[in-house]
Amino acid sequence: MAEYTGTSVNVFYVDGANGNDGFNGQHPSVPLSGTVGPWKTIQHGFDNIADGTIGDGDELRIMATKVYHIGAPLTLTWSSKEVVITGATSGGSGLVDGTIVEINGNTGAMDGATMMYSSVNSLDQVVFSHLYCNAADNAKTCYHQSVSGSNGVQFVNCRFSSATEYGFVIDASSYYRFFNCRFDNNASDGLRHNGSQFGLMYKCLCDNNGGNGANLDSILNVVECVFFGNSGDGCQSYNNTCTYINNIFDSNFDNGCAVAGSNQSVHLGNIYSNNGSGGAAGSGIVVY
Repeated sequence: MAEYTGTSVNVFYVDGANGNDGFNGQHPSVPLSGTVGPWKTIQHGFDNIADGTIGDGDELRIMATKVYHIGAPLTLTWSSKEVVITGATSGGSGLVDGTIVEINGNTGAMDGATMMYSSVNSLDQVVFSHLYCNAADNAKTCYHQSVSGSNGVQFVNCRFSSATEYGFVIDASSYYRFFNCRFDNNASDGLRHNGSQFGLMYKCLCDNNGGNGANLDSILNVVECVFFGNSGDGCQSYNNTCTYINNIFDSNFDNGCAVAGSNQSVHLGNIYSNNGSGGAAGSGIVVY
């Protein structure tokens, strides 16, 4: 994968195995002397976005030198920073090459907690890329947006897995977009997206969740996604005008796609197969 950066972009690094939060974060390798080197913790990187050290157009690279077992929720508190937060190779160069970095919630402090938490209404235009949030059947939720107003937030090639409740939850009107993301093996819904407009799911996979693959109380475009093997509906939407184009709804316990409420939705070129196979009276698509 090509790097996001241009010549005028400042790049900062996190190396959980070798870094130090006393360094300046501006080099992927540990220095022989001085403080020019990577930070150690992801939260320290996030704090440097909040305090302005990492500014608009800059990039934070989290290097795959270890699995990042977090001991507290990662809090996102910055305002309107157009930054890229991405996984990167473990090599000394810290390149963006498609490497996925795992953030793991299997610690005592994360029992029943949220792994990544945003309580601000201005998390606008940030991009998260190549991150695997593994709740490890311990943390409650991989990611939680608790207030409205964070718009244009994007997740690219990310995974949200094994939470004891929702994989990813948005409580109120915030505009999130997901590209090539996976929501899997969560105890309840893979994605719960409430009260939003202008959202997008593109080429995402929602599979093997204990509830619905996705639960959308929002206006989203859902394009070329797969909803497979979920214990509820593949996708369930309420009182919205979602547009579903070229998706696959297969082998979900209940319905492939369930639509409820008074607003209209659009369905074009979708495949509905083998739904209701768990014994429920499921349908390919049902409108309540």
